[in-house]
Formats: sequence, structure tokens, C-alpha cells
Amino acid sequence: MRLDGRAAIVTGGASGIGEAVVRSLVEAGAAVVVVDLQEAVADALVTELEAAGGRAVALVGDVAEESTAQAAVALALERFGRLDILVNNAGWVRVDVAIEADVADIDRMLAVYLRGYFLFAKHALPPMIAAGAGAIVNMSSMQAYRALPGRVGVQSAKGGITAMTRQLALEYGPAGVRVNSVLPGITMTEKALHDYGQSATPEELELRRECYPLRRFGRPDDVADAVLFLVSDRASFISGVDLLVDGGISVQLAESLVFPPFRRLWQRASPGA
Repeated sequence: MRLDGRAAIVTGGASGIGEAVVRSLVEAGAAVVVVDLQEAVADALVTELEAAGGRAVALVGDVAEESTAQAAVALALERFGRLDILVNNAGWVRVDVAIEADVADIDRMLAVYLRGYFLFAKHALPPMIAAGAGAIVNMSSMQAYRALPGRVGVQSAKGGITAMTRQLALEYGPAGVRVNSVLPGITMTEKALHDYGQSATPEELELRRECYPLRRFGRPDDVADAVLFLVSDRASFISGVDLLVDGGISVQLAESLVFPPFRRLWQRASPGA
């Protein structure tokens, strides 16, 4: 799954899943524009990658602003002469139940996800269309299909992302552009570890881990590997799909976890269940 000679933009690329995606693409031979609000973190990542022989450049900006999308595309074309890949990964989340949610928080989530992903796709598509090929991956979530308490804003945004993915895949498939989304389950980035350390006890987190059929949480590299596959030539006939990278949690009904007869059958199949 080599990407030699290709150029990419990764939003929210300085840390977490985005950082893992950037590293994966650079290791595969791509040159990457790292878009993030964390200037020092993005600069440090680019410096490290270039010291190891990779090609990358940082751009500081808010993905909800059209000028950021325009600048990122212009930078890719200026520095690398082309744009083949876009990974819309940037995110912003606040957790609250609907009747208590701050409208400004809802607006921000929708702006970062739906407006931001749209803007980057809008400006990345023309050079891809001109080249006759391109690949876009939108980072969604298995929560686009399965509801969790306190997430009305992010759930709505993620559902919109999956719909946007299908729409773009339809409209720009004839131009040679493939558009897919990746839907991770819980992924233990440094931020996730910190946040769950504040909101859950170790015992509660262990209980959540046991809900996953594979009995572990995701790692950033799990998601990055899926993205690398989708933007590579190995996925040349895949477009408009939602690729679940969630350890199998979305395949089960809640009863499989709590109804004793189902649990006993599960344990017969997999003794560790």
C-alpha cells in the first residue's frame, strides 16, 4: 500500500488519530499537509517526520473557516505540486443531554464536522478532478449508527458525515474520486485516556472494555491502517462505504451483554466472553 509521489491533507493531524494517520501516510511515501490548531504540536511532528526523511508541512487554522481549507489546498499544490488525498479528521466534542446542551456547543460541533468536512472536500476536489483521480476519507464514528447518552451534537454531526460521504461518492465517482468514511469505536488516544480518567473509574472502564467482542479498545494505529487501505490502490474499487473499525461492538444487540441465556451461549462459543 505504497503512496510514493502522492500528496495528502490531514485535518486535526497533530495528535491522536490524526497524528497516527499522518505518520502512516508519510511512512507509505506520501507528502502531507498537517492542519491543526495546535501550532507547537504540529510543528514538532513535522520536524520529526522531516528529520526521518519524510515530507510534511504544518498549517495552523480552524477547519470551520473556508480560508483554512483554501490555504491547505494551495499549500499542498505549492509545496508538493499536487493533491491526491484528503483525510477529514478534525473534531470538537462536548458531552451533554439535549435539553441541557449549550446551543453554542452544538453549533461548534456541527461547524467543525459538517461545515469543516464540506469545505475541505469542496476545495480539495478540483485538483483531484483535474488529475482524474483522488481519495477522500471522512472520519465518522460508529455512533453514527448507535446512540450513546449525552451526545446529541456529535451524533448528529457523525450521521451527517456518513450521508455526505455517500453524496460525494456519487457525484464525483465519474471524475475518478473515491470517497469513504471510517467509523472507529472507542480509540485510546492520549486525550481519551485523560478524559476517561476524569469521568470513569478503572472498574467502569474495564466494564466498557468487556462490551467489545475483541475485548480491547481501539488504538490510533488501528484506525490509521484502515485509512491507509482506503486511500491506497488496494481499495481502487471501494467508494461510498462506511468502514467500521470498532472491534465488533456495533454488531451486537444490548441483550447479548445482559440477558443470561445469551451470555451463556456466548461463553460456550468463546470461553472468555
